[in-house]
Amino acid sequence: MVSDDEAAKQRAKESLDRLMQSGSALEARDVVASAPWLTDPFFSDRLGEMANRLRQLGEVRLAESAEHWQGVLRQFRELGLQEGYLEFVLNQLTHATTGEQHTRILVENPDLRNAATSDFIVRRAAESDANGDSVGVAKYVLAKTFIDSAIVSDIQIENTDLDDDVSAFYESFVLEPDPVANRRFLEARPDLLRPPVSLIIASVLQPKIASAQAANDLVTLRSLLLRERLFQRCQEVGVDQAFDELARGVQWPEPGRS
Repeated sequence: MVSDDEAAKQRAKESLDRLMQSGSALEARDVVASAPWLTDPFFSDRLGEMANRLRQLGEVRLAESAEHWQGVLRQFRELGLQEGYLEFVLNQLTHATTGEQHTRILVENPDLRNAATSDFIVRRAAESDANGDSVGVAKYVLAKTFIDSAIVSDIQIENTDLDDDVSAFYESFVLEPDPVANRRFLEARPDLLRPPVSLIIASVLQPKIASAQAANDLVTLRSLLLRERLFQRCQEVGVDQAFDELARGVQWPEPGRS
């Protein structure tokens, strides 16, 4: 007869095996949801011990796999089920190397497109910045770029002059240093401030910001972030008020914050 203790150990082993065989972040989340005891430090500690033994045996790839799942369990324990899942899938997204991989991850994880995920990314990027973690900031900016680009590609646009609009925005707002010229441009093009076109226009800045962040080009980064926030502020309160606030040096709240 199998004891309760032995049965519990067997269930735990089966759950851990299922986790390590997960084919996606969503599947891993579901495994942990059905077996919440996996977030106990005992299991991540065992995975760490397993990784050490495997490295001693020369099984580097298996050791790296054990370390990967150890990190996943740690994320679930520290961040909770949903945010641990988001952290896991954002890591997958930013480490993917092909467009096909990016598309598959975005299709398999529809939660990435919702507002809660956007808020999570903004918060984690701010936390990374506060901790001086430039790599973390770059990761979250890059992830948001991929997600925003996917959202934009889902939108059906009838405007056949969109490429010209993007070029005009980049030349007359992003590259143009004169705020008076910036203001006149947006006053003449209020259509750029309305969705869905505004979403595509804003996405132009994201790769530039990510590149400046990765290169530690603080001057360019500061300028791009100001342009990004100014464009957002124009959508929120109108061109006149946004540029008046800019001239007065008003400190704008982060998007989504009061």
